[in-house]
Amino acid sequence: MTYYQPTRGTRLKFPKSGALLACCLMIQGCKIGLDSADTEPTWQNKIENRSKIELTEFGLPSVQIAIGFQGEIIYDEAYGLANVEQRERATRETQYRTASISKWLTGSAIFTLVDYGALDIDQPIQRYCPQYPEKAYAVTTRHLLSHTSGIRHYADYDAMRAQASSEDQRDEIEAWIAKNKEADRTRYQDVIAPIAVFKDDPHLFESGTRYQYSSVGYRVLGCVITGASGMTYR
Repeated sequence: MTYYQPTRGTRLKFPKSGALLACCLMIQGCKIGLDSADTEPTWQNKIENRSKIELTEFGLPSVQIAIGFQGEIIYDEAYGLANVEQRERATRETQYRTASISKWLTGSAIFTLVDYGALDIDQPIQRYCPQYPEKAYAVTTRHLLSHTSGIRHYADYDAMRAQASSEDQRDEIEAWIAKNKEADRTRYQDVIAPIAVFKDDPHLFESGTRYQYSSVGYRVLGCVITGASGMTYR
């Protein structure tokens, strides 16, 4: 079956003998649509059902979903609990930690500054972030973006403890772990302070020679953005 899509301003003309048939077909089509809507779940229902499956199968406390289409929010709902202990339900206004989603925002901000000529990704990062000390090998913004800087990722505390060969070394490791755990519980209000937690740690390898995913490396990019733009990250 083929469908005729009229252009704007086109006026459809039916032969008189077919006018009644066309109207009947249009009415019948609407009726069929109503019947199918009563039996088939809407796309909104499908999202709701899928969200509840995610909560059940993966043990997530809550799910919050918003969908934008052609400049408008067409779906905005939340399911589950925002606070498990208090049995507080999640809402559309519940705030969540953005975590690694911030990497997308960070990368976009970096290349916005590149487009404006305010940032050269192949210059040493100290040009924009003097708070991060120089190491044996130069680290650039490109290295940070591509996870080839040599800056460590989150540490494996159990593995570190297993490597301790003396009481003094164990005490040193425990102190280091305590410092990092405290940083994990801290809600920082700027992008500079978190760098102090890892800035003095040795790099894992020469920058540009290997790949190692590093979330803390992206924290340094926040500092780079601040220095290159003269603005806060927010």
